[in-house]
Amino acid sequence: MNYKKIGITAVAALAIGASGCGDSKWDNNAQPTQNDALGQKLVTQFLNDLSAKNTADLTAFLAPNFQLMRGDGTGADKKQYLADLPTQKSFKLGPVHGLEYGGTLSATYTVTSNLTVDGKAFASAPTPRLSVFVKNGDGQWHLVGHGNFNKPK
Repeated sequence: MNYKKIGITAVAALAIGASGCGDSKWDNNAQPTQNDALGQKLVTQFLNDLSAKNTADLTAFLAPNFQLMRGDGTGADKKQYLADLPTQKSFKLGPVHGLEYGGTLSATYTVTSNLTVDGKAFASAPTPRLSVFVKNGDGQWHLVGHGNFNKPK
């Protein structure tokens, strides 16, 4: 499976979806700003909250239109995700590549984790992930979309 092609397609789709939340006067020829540090901070916040099953923080951090898609084809919106959080006992985050533009940030990275979803264990090898964040009017970042390309064992 070509994860790079899937990731690029997913970033484009999520960026289009997030664009309504950011600056409405985008320059289609502009270059995004590389912001790996912010990407790492936001991704780490999400993964730590998931590991701790911190539903209070996740409720505030996930955007109202949050969507998740997994490598096995299952997905969830915010309400579904919070109602049935996966179990992630540990994780190791690989390098994060963050691109910021117009109040949005897309981050690609790998994660090695001990993840169980609906009783199914997922592979613990480094797996590509994609997360897209949007900054609200108060300057707070929120997770809009997350793609986990891992598959069950």
